[in-house]
Amino acid sequence: MFRFLRVVKRLEEAEEKLDRIESAFKKLQVEWADTYEKFRNLHFRVTKRAQQIEKSEAEQAPSQEGDTVGGEETATSGNGLSPRQIELQSKILARRMRFPRQTQ
Repeated sequence: MFRFLRVVKRLEEAEEKLDRIESAFKKLQVEWADTYEKFRNLHFRVTKRAQQIEKSEAEQAPSQEGDTVGGEETATSGNGLSPRQIELQSKILARRMRFPRQTQ
C-alpha cells in the first residue's frame, strides 16, 4: 500500500517537472521568435540602406566627372570625402602609425 503512495508521489513530481519544462520551452520559443523578428528587421534595414547607397553612388558617378568649384574638385568618393580630404586623412593615419598612442 505504501509503495502505491510513493509511485503516485513520483508520478506527480514527474508531471510537475514536465509542466515546468513545457512552460520554459514555450517562453524560449516566444523569446526566439522575438529575437528572430528583430534580426529580420535589422537585416532588412541594412539591405535597404546598402541599396540606397549603391543607387546614390550610381547617380553621382556621371556627375562626378569634371565637377570643380573654384579650382577645387567637389567630387566625393564612396566614403563621402573629397580627394583633398582623403589625402589629408591618409596623412593623419600615417602620422598616427608613426607615433602610436601610449596605453596605460
